[in-house]
Amino acid sequence: MGWEIVEELRGRGLATEAMRAAIADAWDRSGADHLVAYIRPENEPSLRIAEKLGFRFREDGLTRSREPMLVFELRRDPA
Repeated sequence: MGWEIVEELRGRGLATEAMRAAIADAWDRSGADHLVAYIRPENEPSLRIAEKLGFRFREDGLTRSREPMLVFELRRDPA
């Protein structure tokens, strides 16, 4: 899952609202039991959005260019 909002429209809840709809659609259309978000540690707005959406930290990771990345997971049926 991913989101990006142009700077002048940030802070209005658009990414959260759009991702809620995308998550509902993903659950409806797929047999997936979880969704994953990769977020750079310094991207505080995206970290807040992931938290609002119910994503939970899974593990530290690296981008293809070997930069730090945080991996979050949203389970269909949270344990």
